[in-house]
Amino acid sequence: MWVPEYMWDEIDCVPCPRCGERGQPDGWNTDARRVFLEQDVCYFIGYRYYCKRCTDANAMKNNEDRTTVTFNAWDPDVLGRMNDFVSKEFPFVLTRKGATSRSLVDRLADDLLEGKGFAVTSKSLLNSYTATYLKLIVRTYL
Repeated sequence: MWVPEYMWDEIDCVPCPRCGERGQPDGWNTDARRVFLEQDVCYFIGYRYYCKRCTDANAMKNNEDRTTVTFNAWDPDVLGRMNDFVSKEFPFVLTRKGATSRSLVDRLADDLLEGKGFAVTSKSLLNSYTATYLKLIVRTYL
């Protein structure tokens, strides 16, 4: 779960990525985002926020000129507006629809620099995920 204003006392709001105004909670995201870890897969979720200033500004625009007024606390532009200690604590690297742990990205980068390519990391992850799955199956049926 990523809700920075509840995780740190120093954070009183999540800023709008466009104008920097205080974002207002707009409920939980409806879908969790899948995160690939080195040993497992997990999911994370957080609040969606909306910006009152951007909402009011959109009301005066034509439909084709309107911008999105809702955002997530993990959006890169939001993290960029927050204190460094918060943005550095975000534990994942986001992809279009998912995420991966920073440690997995570091491991992949090391493998690429050593000339091993993607196949080694891919096979290692497959083995790790398969072992975790089989342990769960054995635990369930024995």
